[in-house]
Amino acid sequence: MTEVIYLHIPKTGGTYVARNDDVISPINDLNHSAIVTKSKPSPYYPPSPGYLESMRKDISILTGDRICFATVRNPFSWLVSYWFHAGCDIPESEKPSHYDYTLARKGFKEFVTTIANRDVGWPSNKFIHFAIFCYDGDLIVDRLVHQDNLDAELKELAEDYGLQYRRGGRVRVSEGAKDYRTYYDDNLIDLVQDTWGRELSLFGYDFDGKIDGVLGKVITAEQKEDIKYFWATDTFIRG
Repeated sequence: MTEVIYLHIPKTGGTYVARNDDVISPINDLNHSAIVTKSKPSPYYPPSPGYLESMRKDISILTGDRICFATVRNPFSWLVSYWFHAGCDIPESEKPSHYDYTLARKGFKEFVTTIANRDVGWPSNKFIHFAIFCYDGDLIVDRLVHQDNLDAELKELAEDYGLQYRRGGRVRVSEGAKDYRTYYDDNLIDLVQDTWGRELSLFGYDFDGKIDGVLGKVITAEQKEDIKYFWATDTFIRG
């Protein structure tokens, strides 16, 4: 049986996928990991704060009869969710020690503007979903599940690989669950488009939601060959 590995990008529905009484199982949850090759990566990878050096996983974990999937999210929606998470508007989850807590308290516009103008740590003006690529630039996931269509695509994934699926209850619901578009003005929309436009195009999103993207739900061998992203230099290549 093919082993199904889940790579969890923060704020893309991963708590629901991997920690909600087995919505989909069995899967090997790598949590917030950054995949590296046997050669030692530079000490700034994965980017910190946001990711820790202990989150590195050797690429050998993806060899053999295995497929890897990740959940992805519209960057416009992702930024709203991350703002509330860092802020945090869920009292039992509030953590003033969060590295972006003080920034989040200054309001959404300053929050997004600051992130879009910083090039260190995570998140920054580099790829939010950088972890679907290994340190050497290769696209390492075989499937994408979209946060805005989470249950339908998890069910499809389960059917394709003989997994068990059951719909679960929502977890960590915050004010950010409201329409993300209400938090943006025209200038902020342009800033997000200019900063994370590569990701919007790659996954197929715009300000209003899902559109046709470069990648679909199933990643082909040709796409793995042609699409690269190098976090260290923030270089995105489309063959």
